[in-house]
Amino acid sequence: MSKSVRSEGVSLQYRRDMNMSTPSGTASQVAAGGNDSHFFQIDTAEVIDVIYNPNHTDFVSGADIGKIKVRLTKEGKGTEETEIPWMYPINPYLIQYPVKHEVVYIIKIVGKYYYLGNVSAEGNINNNIIPGISSTPVAPNDDNTDSYKSTQTTTPNTTGGAIELGDTFVDNNKKVKPLLPNEGDVIVRGRFGNNIRFGNNPETNSPNMKVSVGQSPTVNSSEPLTHYVEDINETPTSIWATTDEIIEIKPITKGSSYYLKSAKSPPTTFDKVQLIFNTDRVIWNAKKNEILMFANKGIALNTHGYIALDCQDTFGITTLDKLNIAAKNGIFVDAPKIILGKDAREPLVLGDKLVQILGELIDAIVQETHATGAGPSGPPINSAAFKIIKNKLARTILSKQNKTL
Repeated sequence: MSKSVRSEGVSLQYRRDMNMSTPSGTASQVAAGGNDSHFFQIDTAEVIDVIYNPNHTDFVSGADIGKIKVRLTKEGKGTEETEIPWMYPINPYLIQYPVKHEVVYIIKIVGKYYYLGNVSAEGNINNNIIPGISSTPVAPNDDNTDSYKSTQTTTPNTTGGAIELGDTFVDNNKKVKPLLPNEGDVIVRGRFGNNIRFGNNPETNSPNMKVSVGQSPTVNSSEPLTHYVEDINETPTSIWATTDEIIEIKPITKGSSYYLKSAKSPPTTFDKVQLIFNTDRVIWNAKKNEILMFANKGIALNTHGYIALDCQDTFGITTLDKLNIAAKNGIFVDAPKIILGKDAREPLVLGDKLVQILGELIDAIVQETHATGAGPSGPPINSAAFKIIKNKLARTILSKQNKTL
């Protein structure tokens, strides 16, 4: 069924510079819970309540999550909360949940009310509350932009105080700042300093995507609404996907004596097509199958701390070239059975025990005598040579580097 569309526009009343007004017919219907379904009608209204979870007193089913109650910014004055209808998010796939006292666009379609999104009344990121605008609005034709401010009972965007924005939500407009856009950027902004920039390298127009969570201390302390450009080294958590861009990331181990020491031809710049994670901790957890890492040139792991590899099954290392292992303080291998060589069958000897046994053997040879017709013979005439060999055993036969059990 086709519908007519009224396009009188919407209004915040006290922001006359927005050049919008509220259609009075729509307003009176919402305020009275009207049921006219012949028009797509858009208005603005102040959010009075929001259902975020099943703990809400008006929660009935899962469909209630995200519903809001609003009071129109014009004819809503004096409307009791029990008379206000619930309104649903118009898009179930992309929802911007408002907080109390923000102003939203509302639309009536086929007798049902929906909300479209928040009005950026002050251009803030964390919230754009206008407390009491539906209680003390000005007339649509009032050109005095201070009329609302002179009659309101609370101050817009007040931090703290008696204004309740929700059960847990607090006003953080002074801290949360907007990203500075480049030409053509599409930026998805969260309320809490989390952003997704679908942009490009302005020098080459090559695409990139930059996810940032949190802001640097410098951004946090800057003046409200100061736009900033995300810094991958200062932002608490960053995920950057770039295609033709030099990223000046500072590896945490750079400058150390072991920075990429075992890597062959490590990169000196981080450029071209790449995906960069930078945060305080990265957790990869494969609940069912493997974690697989593939690289055409190499894989390098570098840390100020330790590297631990623990597994329940076989641990395999295969290379078609050499295996180089270097350690400053020692290499320790412990296992019930250690096989050196694929088909090794012969056991290793114990060095100290071998020296002891050979020493005992030399002592026995030096003391050797033989029965003769004239009585027992004396020791071998070369016994001194045997003693020299014995003295060499501990000094020359034992490795100073390798030990075994």
